[in-house]
Amino acid sequence: MTYDRYWDEIIERIRDTPWWASEQPKNAKEAAVWDGRAAMLDAIFYEVTSPTRRSTARAKTARR
Repeated sequence: MTYDRYWDEIIERIRDTPWWASEQPKNAKEAAVWDGRAAMLDAIFYEVTSPTRRSTARAKTARR
């Protein structure tokens, strides 16, 4: 999926939802969860397709 398609088909649809457009809750715990909405979506949808140099270097170091 291209960046443009991802933005138009995924991000814009999410931003249109009442869940995303809601006001920040007054309750501190609920506000903390509300603040983490984007991170939660990243955790659900992000797919690692190849290791990064940094993670590869860590793996080599861990094997020693």
